Amino acid sequence: MAGSLPKARRVGGGNRTIMIVLVVTAVVLTGALAYLLTSGSLFSDEPQTAQERDYELLVEGLRANPRDPATLMSLAEVEFDLGKKKEAFAHAADAVEYAEKQPFYHLRLATLLVRDDQLEEAEKAIRAEIKITGTSKAEPHFLLGQILAENEKYDDAIKSMRTGLTIEPAAADMGIVYAQILEKAGEKQAAIENYEKALKFLPGNEEAIAGLERLGVEYSEPTGTPNPHGAPEGQ
Repeated sequence: MAGSLPKARRVGGGNRTIMIVLVVTAVVLTGALAYLLTSGSLFSDEPQTAQERDYELLVEGLRANPRDPATLMSLAEVEFDLGKKKEAFAHAADAVEYAEKQPFYHLRLATLLVRDDQLEEAEKAIRAEIKITGTSKAEPHFLLGQILAENEKYDDAIKSMRTGLTIEPAAADMGIVYAQILEKAGEKQAAIENYEKALKFLPGNEEAIAGLERLGVEYSEPTGTPNPHGAPEGQ
């Protein structure tokens, strides 16, 4: 993922500041579904929605391999979206157990917990993820920083975001989140600098511009296209 921006989404409506760092699960899910499709393990009745189809395929896959963490976690995520929260958290817990020390499973559990507003449990899960990945992955540090900020633990949140941005310095969207945390912590100048830095990668970003305006800084659109490699134009 080096050099790419981590994908994120807002959760819980417009008043929430936390963003959920998404893990790329499409390959795992697609692989599970492709296997089931090619093996003929489909129900005779067509499900009403794509989510219901995925749910039925994953349930079928789980019957074939009840200890497969990828299937368990993908099923948990689909179940959560379908409102089956009790089943979702039970399958997510099993996925974490069977995955042992494989990366991203605690992160995916933490994401579900945040979406359910269980921030205390989410923090425990993401710290377990960091014990596995250390400083090799930025996403756990980004999510931990946002959870800590949501609980107004700004000093620790800032440290976590800095760690994530050290690992993934081109993550401009997380740079905006970092600036927002700095702003809430009262570190005005640092927040301004990070909003401006993010705008070099994401010119015209409304959140960064709004942040600068709150801090009394006027944003001017760049006249040229930024060169992400830092080389002079024409070379």
